Amino acid sequence: MYYNGNDDDERIMRQRMRQMRHDLAHAEHERAHAIKNEIKEAAHAQKEMMKQAIKNGTFPMEIIGNASFCGDFGKSSPRTVDGILDEIDSYISYLEDLPKEKVAPYEEKLGKTGEHLKSLKDSLKK
Repeated sequence: MYYNGNDDDERIMRQRMRQMRHDLAHAEHERAHAIKNEIKEAAHAQKEMMKQAIKNGTFPMEIIGNASFCGDFGKSSPRTVDGILDEIDSYISYLEDLPKEKVAPYEEKLGKTGEHLKSLKDSLKK
């Protein structure tokens, strides 16, 4: 369309621009909605996988594989202090995901382990 400067042409161009902005905003909204749904579905699938693993008494590495969010449990033992601490942290995260009734019987042992770690940390200050 050739624009010759009259009011009708300008009105039509403004309408087209509004429609294009509307279409773009709608497309962005739809894409954001689709991404949000994909994230929800992935989180739901992960939660279901963990529920199944806990129900079956299976450690996550056995069903998820080596690329697990639980760390390097399927590999050889860590050889550095950093690796050991990362592995301890991963085990704690796993225990946090378990139902309370599965962890509750070990409350005393958890306390002793916590005290042991605190004692180690305190000894570094001396």
